[in-house]
Amino acid sequence: SCTAVLGYRETVSLHEELVVLSASGTAVRIRIPDEEMSKREASLLPHAPFSGASQYAGHLYGAPYGRASGSRRVPPPCTIGHTPYSPAEAPFPVRIEPCAMCKRKHVPELLLATIDKPPWLPALGDPCLIQARVCRQKKRQQGESHATSVSQALPFLEYDLHRQLQHKLKIHGKNGLFGLRLAVTVGETLMVATAEATALCLPFLPPPRPHCSR
Repeated sequence: SCTAVLGYRETVSLHEELVVLSASGTAVRIRIPDEEMSKREASLLPHAPFSGASQYAGHLYGAPYGRASGSRRVPPPCTIGHTPYSPAEAPFPVRIEPCAMCKRKHVPELLLATIDKPPWLPALGDPCLIQARVCRQKKRQQGESHATSVSQALPFLEYDLHRQLQHKLKIHGKNGLFGLRLAVTVGETLMVATAEATALCLPFLPPPRPHCSR
């Protein structure tokens, strides 16, 4: 349901004759306001993530959200977290709740973005740095069999990395990550995946649930 990728980044890991190319980015749905847009179309702007975010950034504190600033409506900052689908149309099992700010759209439990936090985005408390690391052993192999085994192991490595980020977010009482950077390194007998980002508590997302374990 998204139309663009922001904060696109490619990383390369080399080990002898093996090359691992990884790509990451933030998928968004963009709507660019038109000068001839009708009032009805303009009223829909607050519901589109990133719709004119850079153009409206300077007006967010100059007029109340939803009211006109000059000749345009000012979208609320929570549009950055609105999902492009309803809970019934989610492509995979995910916790989706009504937006705590506008009460009109839905937002996910967590927000992960490879871009930096926009200066106009509200946040509760102080940000903190979160890092995650996952290591997996692998057999000594060469040639095509080596590339095949690494390709099959990468999805599970990234899944464990994502799960670790989720746990650390809950421990710190945060629900959003910005400036997310991922890296995969392949050695002779070991694979290492690392991630780091700035964690924030965003007021329009569901409050972080306490992390309990036995």
